[in-house]
Amino acid sequence: MTTMDVLQENVRTFSPLDPCTPQENDFMARIVDQMAGIPVIPCTDCHYCLPCPYGVAIPSNFAVYNEAVNDKSIPTDKTAPDYTEKLEAFRTKYMEAIPETGRAIQCVDCEACLPKCPQQIRRAL
Repeated sequence: MTTMDVLQENVRTFSPLDPCTPQENDFMARIVDQMAGIPVIPCTDCHYCLPCPYGVAIPSNFAVYNEAVNDKSIPTDKTAPDYTEKLEAFRTKYMEAIPETGRAIQCVDCEACLPKCPQQIRRAL
């Protein structure tokens, strides 16, 4: 949480706090175990990182990537016979989903987003 406003918003979201039941805790633990093996970017789409001084649509870029990882449409094995096809399909989907001015290529590593990110994504990658 990077600001008092963010903290207060989060407190309001979870107030009043009702603790999870043992069954809910077990269920969440199983989900965490399943998700641990998926190499997604841990962005929660909170938009605290925005605006980017260079116009990068940070959460949208992460979302397109994460969706491709989750549906196994992002190419990972360059020796796979469908690598080129998957790469082109991902590229097309990315270009359609993200306007040119918001694409990751616009990022200059100014790191203005990093202190605002409650997930500390740079450290997580």
